Amino acid sequence: MKVSHQLPRTPTLRHLTGISSCASSNDLNDPLVSAKRVCDHFFGGISDMTLWRWLQDEKLGFPRPLVINGRRYWRENEIVAWQAARPRKVVTAPARQSTTDKETAR
Repeated sequence: MKVSHQLPRTPTLRHLTGISSCASSNDLNDPLVSAKRVCDHFFGGISDMTLWRWLQDEKLGFPRPLVINGRRYWRENEIVAWQAARPRKVVTAPARQSTTDKETAR
């Protein structure tokens, strides 16, 4: 009787574009982040639909995920770099009138 032991297969890494990932040694040490963590932790609770829209909008340049067993993962350094490269919109509150300004306006 012949018994063969098979090792479990390693998940295939690929970008959504279908091009296989050729990871450098630096990328191999970078943690992978799930889609849920990208939505909740990095972007304050955006929806999965918003994440999908960002992926569809080529002008945004949002990093492409790796797909492992049908699940999307991003390299943490790519997410952080994308956030850092985004322009910040500074929102300022309208200036409040002081009580002396109100009295002189009367």
